[in-house]
Amino acid sequence: MTIDTMRGPERAIKAVKLRDSGLSYRDIGTILGCKDHRASQLVACGRVYIDRVAEWRALGWKRDISTRARNCLSHSFNSQYFTPEQVAALDYGRFTREPNAGKKIVAEVVAALSDVGLKFAGQDAFKARSEEYKAKLAADILNKAKRDLEIAQERFDRIRAKSVER
Repeated sequence: MTIDTMRGPERAIKAVKLRDSGLSYRDIGTILGCKDHRASQLVACGRVYIDRVAEWRALGWKRDISTRARNCLSHSFNSQYFTPEQVAALDYGRFTREPNAGKKIVAEVVAALSDVGLKFAGQDAFKARSEEYKAKLAADILNKAKRDLEIAQERFDRIRAKSVER
């Protein structure tokens, strides 16, 4: 990845590394293609990100998750700090109903838990119930389609019988 295409944490971490190597903000700005004030902002953001990842690792996590996923978990715990074991103790079905816990966030947290060898409480049962529900829904749709087809066939037969009579 080139410096021109760097975004987010990668660019901020690069700025921290450059600053730690002794470069001035002006030099960092020149290298990253920004003003010296922006370079100082990147260094500050990079240090915050590095500290956050260190805290996350200290809690037992192997990967960092997005801010949105963190916020969703923070809402569940009413705290910014939670261990993988605490998250795994959450009920999967309940977590999927948390505000902003869409498919991507749930998948991201499930992947982070699987990295440390854990899964949500009730995750397998929830998925089994979900599969049963999907199968029942598919069967209901198929039965309704069969009934609709039978009704349509009866109407067609009646119309055909009337046209033959004429």
